Amino acid sequence: MHPDAVRDAGRVAHGGSDDPDVLDFSANTTPRTPPGTRAAYAAALDDAARYPDDDYPAFRAAAADHVDCAPDTVVQTPGGLAGIRLAIETRVTPGDTVLVPAPSFSEYAREVELQGATPVFVPHDALLDADPSEHTLAIACTPNNPTGDRYDDDALRAFAARCRAADTELLVDEAFLGFTDAPSIAGTPGVVVARSLTKLFGLPGLRAGFLVA
Repeated sequence: MHPDAVRDAGRVAHGGSDDPDVLDFSANTTPRTPPGTRAAYAAALDDAARYPDDDYPAFRAAAADHVDCAPDTVVQTPGGLAGIRLAIETRVTPGDTVLVPAPSFSEYAREVELQGATPVFVPHDALLDADPSEHTLAIACTPNNPTGDRYDDDALRAFAARCRAADTELLVDEAFLGFTDAPSIAGTPGVVVARSLTKLFGLPGLRAGFLVA
Protein backbone atom coordinates (compact mmCIF):
# COMPACT_ATOMS: atom_id res chain seq x y z
CA MET A 1 0.00 0.00 0.00
CA HIS A 2 1.05 3.59 -0.55
CA PRO A 3 2.04 5.09 2.86
CA ASP A 4 0.42 8.47 2.30
CA ALA A 5 -2.77 6.85 1.05
CA VAL A 6 -2.97 4.66 4.16
CA ARG A 7 -2.69 7.69 6.43
CA ASP A 8 -5.43 9.55 4.59
CA ALA A 9 -7.89 6.70 4.07
CA GLY A 10 -10.96 6.39 6.24
CA ARG A 11 -13.06 3.35 6.98
CA VAL A 12 -16.02 2.21 4.89
CA ALA A 13 -19.18 1.58 6.88
CA HIS A 14 -20.60 -1.95 6.61
CA GLY A 15 -23.96 -3.23 7.73
CA GLY A 16 -24.23 -5.63 10.61
CA SER A 17 -25.42 -5.94 14.19
CA ASP A 18 -23.77 -7.79 17.07
CA ASP A 19 -27.16 -8.54 18.64
CA PRO A 20 -27.77 -12.30 18.13
CA ASP A 21 -31.54 -11.81 18.56
CA VAL A 22 -31.81 -9.42 15.61
CA LEU A 23 -32.48 -10.65 12.09
CA ASP A 24 -30.23 -8.11 10.38
CA PHE A 25 -31.06 -7.22 6.79
CA SER A 26 -28.34 -4.55 6.54
CA ALA A 27 -25.48 -7.07 6.34
CA ASN A 28 -26.76 -8.94 3.24
CA THR A 29 -25.72 -12.36 4.53
CA THR A 30 -28.03 -15.35 4.62
CA PRO A 31 -29.52 -16.06 8.07
CA ARG A 32 -29.78 -19.73 7.06
CA THR A 33 -26.34 -21.31 7.24
CA PRO A 34 -26.33 -24.31 4.87
CA PRO A 35 -26.61 -27.78 6.46
CA GLY A 36 -23.27 -29.30 7.41
CA THR A 37 -21.46 -25.99 7.84
CA ARG A 38 -21.45 -26.06 11.63
CA ALA A 39 -20.24 -29.68 11.70
CA ALA A 40 -17.43 -28.90 9.24
CA TYR A 41 -16.11 -26.07 11.40
CA ALA A 42 -16.49 -28.08 14.61
CA ALA A 43 -14.45 -30.90 13.08
CA ALA A 44 -11.80 -28.41 11.98
CA LEU A 45 -11.11 -27.52 15.62
CA ASP A 46 -9.36 -30.86 16.02
CA ASP A 47 -6.76 -29.70 13.50
CA ALA A 48 -6.46 -26.14 14.82
CA ALA A 49 -3.78 -26.98 17.39
CA ARG A 50 -1.14 -27.38 14.68
CA TYR A 51 -0.09 -25.40 11.66
CA PRO A 52 -1.82 -26.45 8.44
CA ASP A 53 -0.24 -27.56 5.22
CA ASP A 54 0.91 -24.33 3.57
CA ASP A 55 -0.74 -25.41 0.31
CA TYR A 56 -4.17 -25.85 1.96
CA PRO A 57 -4.99 -28.74 -0.41
CA ALA A 58 -8.37 -29.64 1.10
CA PHE A 59 -9.64 -26.06 1.04
CA ARG A 60 -8.34 -25.43 -2.46
CA ALA A 61 -9.87 -28.65 -3.76
CA ALA A 62 -13.25 -27.82 -2.21
CA ALA A 63 -13.15 -24.24 -3.52
CA ALA A 64 -12.19 -25.45 -6.99
CA ASP A 65 -15.07 -27.91 -7.00
CA HIS A 66 -17.42 -25.14 -5.86
CA VAL A 67 -16.65 -22.86 -8.84
CA ASP A 68 -15.47 -25.48 -11.34
CA CYS A 69 -11.83 -24.49 -11.71
CA ALA A 70 -8.41 -26.07 -11.18
CA PRO A 71 -7.26 -26.29 -7.53
CA ASP A 72 -3.87 -24.78 -8.35
CA THR A 73 -5.59 -21.55 -9.43
CA VAL A 74 -7.17 -21.04 -5.97
CA VAL A 75 -5.64 -18.65 -3.43
CA GLN A 76 -7.22 -18.89 0.01
CA THR A 77 -7.83 -15.57 1.81
CA PRO A 78 -9.18 -14.45 5.20
CA GLY A 79 -12.45 -13.20 3.74
CA GLY A 80 -13.55 -11.88 0.39
CA LEU A 81 -12.32 -8.35 1.09
CA ALA A 82 -8.81 -9.62 1.80
CA GLY A 83 -8.89 -11.29 -1.59
CA ILE A 84 -10.04 -8.10 -3.28
CA ARG A 85 -7.23 -6.20 -1.55
CA LEU A 86 -4.66 -8.79 -2.59
CA ALA A 87 -5.80 -8.67 -6.21
CA ILE A 88 -5.65 -4.88 -6.31
CA GLU A 89 -2.35 -4.43 -4.48
CA THR A 90 -0.53 -6.95 -6.67
CA ARG A 91 -1.57 -5.17 -9.85
CA VAL A 92 -2.20 -1.49 -9.11
CA THR A 93 0.54 1.08 -8.46
CA PRO A 94 0.50 4.82 -7.62
CA GLY A 95 -0.77 6.91 -10.51
CA ASP A 96 -2.78 4.09 -12.10
CA THR A 97 -6.49 4.35 -12.84
CA VAL A 98 -9.06 1.62 -12.21
CA LEU A 99 -12.56 1.24 -13.65
CA VAL A 100 -14.99 0.97 -10.71
CA PRO A 101 -18.76 0.40 -11.00
CA ALA A 102 -21.15 2.73 -9.18
CA PRO A 103 -23.15 2.33 -7.14
CA SER A 104 -21.39 -0.78 -5.89
CA PHE A 105 -19.37 -2.09 -2.95
CA SER A 106 -17.64 0.96 -1.49
CA GLU A 107 -14.51 -0.96 -0.58
CA TYR A 108 -13.42 -1.18 -4.23
CA ALA A 109 -12.67 2.53 -4.43
CA ARG A 110 -11.04 2.56 -1.01
CA GLU A 111 -8.71 -0.30 -1.90
CA VAL A 112 -7.74 1.45 -5.14
CA GLU A 113 -7.03 4.66 -3.25
CA LEU A 114 -4.92 2.77 -0.70
CA GLN A 115 -2.54 1.97 -3.55
CA GLY A 116 -2.22 5.66 -4.44
CA ALA A 117 -4.29 5.06 -7.57
CA THR A 118 -7.48 6.70 -8.82
CA PRO A 119 -10.87 5.01 -9.15
CA VAL A 120 -12.70 6.01 -12.34
CA PHE A 121 -16.39 5.51 -11.69
CA VAL A 122 -18.76 4.28 -14.36
CA PRO A 123 -22.47 3.39 -13.93
CA HIS A 124 -22.60 -0.29 -13.00
CA ASP A 125 -25.03 -1.05 -15.81
CA ALA A 126 -22.69 0.60 -18.35
CA LEU A 127 -19.47 -1.00 -17.14
CA LEU A 128 -19.33 -3.64 -19.87
CA ASP A 129 -19.57 -0.92 -22.53
CA ALA A 130 -16.62 1.02 -21.11
CA ASP A 131 -13.19 1.11 -22.76
CA PRO A 132 -10.74 -0.69 -20.45
CA SER A 133 -7.64 0.14 -22.48
CA GLU A 134 -6.59 3.21 -20.49
CA HIS A 135 -6.86 1.49 -17.12
CA THR A 136 -4.69 -0.97 -15.22
CA LEU A 137 -7.64 -2.84 -13.74
CA ALA A 138 -11.40 -3.06 -14.15
CA ILE A 139 -13.71 -4.27 -11.40
CA ALA A 140 -17.09 -5.94 -11.89
CA CYS A 141 -19.50 -7.15 -9.20
CA THR A 142 -22.04 -9.77 -10.24
CA PRO A 143 -24.69 -9.76 -8.92
CA ASN A 144 -23.97 -6.13 -8.11
CA ASN A 145 -24.07 -4.97 -4.50
CA PRO A 146 -26.38 -3.20 -3.68
CA THR A 147 -28.58 -3.19 -6.81
CA GLY A 148 -28.77 -6.96 -7.33
CA ASP A 149 -28.24 -6.79 -11.09
CA ARG A 150 -26.30 -9.67 -12.65
CA TYR A 151 -24.27 -9.23 -15.81
CA ASP A 152 -25.17 -11.34 -18.82
CA ASP A 153 -22.64 -14.21 -19.00
CA ASP A 154 -21.77 -13.73 -22.66
CA ALA A 155 -21.44 -9.95 -22.26
CA LEU A 156 -19.16 -10.36 -19.24
CA ARG A 157 -16.95 -12.82 -21.10
CA ALA A 158 -16.79 -10.48 -24.09
CA PHE A 159 -15.71 -7.67 -21.77
CA ALA A 160 -13.11 -9.99 -20.24
CA ALA A 161 -11.74 -10.63 -23.73
CA ARG A 162 -11.49 -6.89 -24.40
CA CYS A 163 -9.71 -6.39 -21.09
CA ARG A 164 -7.30 -9.20 -21.93
CA ALA A 165 -6.55 -7.69 -25.33
CA ALA A 166 -5.82 -4.35 -23.65
CA ASP A 167 -3.66 -5.96 -20.94
CA THR A 168 -6.15 -4.68 -18.37
CA GLU A 169 -6.75 -7.15 -15.56
CA LEU A 170 -10.40 -7.83 -14.73
CA LEU A 171 -11.39 -8.44 -11.11
CA VAL A 172 -14.85 -10.00 -10.78
CA ASP A 173 -16.44 -10.09 -7.33
CA GLU A 174 -18.77 -13.08 -7.18
CA ALA A 175 -19.66 -12.82 -3.48
CA PHE A 176 -23.37 -13.14 -4.28
CA LEU A 177 -23.21 -15.36 -7.35
CA GLY A 178 -23.98 -18.47 -5.30
CA PHE A 179 -27.49 -17.15 -4.72
CA THR A 180 -28.12 -17.58 -8.46
CA ASP A 181 -27.79 -20.49 -10.87
CA ALA A 182 -25.30 -18.59 -13.04
CA PRO A 183 -21.88 -20.12 -13.77
CA SER A 184 -18.70 -18.59 -12.42
CA ILE A 185 -16.24 -16.89 -14.76
CA ALA A 186 -13.41 -18.40 -12.69
CA GLY A 187 -10.61 -19.83 -14.80
CA THR A 188 -10.99 -17.33 -17.63
CA PRO A 189 -7.56 -16.02 -18.69
CA GLY A 190 -6.84 -12.50 -17.49
CA VAL A 191 -9.63 -12.62 -14.91
CA VAL A 192 -9.28 -12.71 -11.12
CA VAL A 193 -12.41 -13.94 -9.35
CA ALA A 194 -13.06 -13.11 -5.68
CA ARG A 195 -15.36 -15.37 -3.69
CA SER A 196 -16.51 -15.15 -0.10
CA LEU A 197 -18.00 -17.58 2.41
CA THR A 198 -19.47 -14.58 4.21
CA LYS A 199 -22.68 -14.16 2.23
CA LEU A 200 -23.69 -17.57 0.91
CA PHE A 201 -22.69 -19.48 4.04
CA GLY A 202 -23.74 -16.80 6.55
CA LEU A 203 -20.29 -16.68 8.19
CA PRO A 204 -19.15 -13.04 8.30
CA GLY A 205 -17.33 -13.52 11.59
CA LEU A 206 -15.14 -16.40 10.43
CA ARG A 207 -13.39 -14.50 7.61
CA ALA A 208 -13.00 -17.06 4.86
CA GLY A 209 -12.78 -16.57 1.12
CA PHE A 210 -10.63 -17.20 -1.90
CA LEU A 211 -9.39 -15.89 -5.22
CA VAL A 212 -9.23 -17.76 -8.51
CA ALA A 213 -6.50 -16.48 -10.82
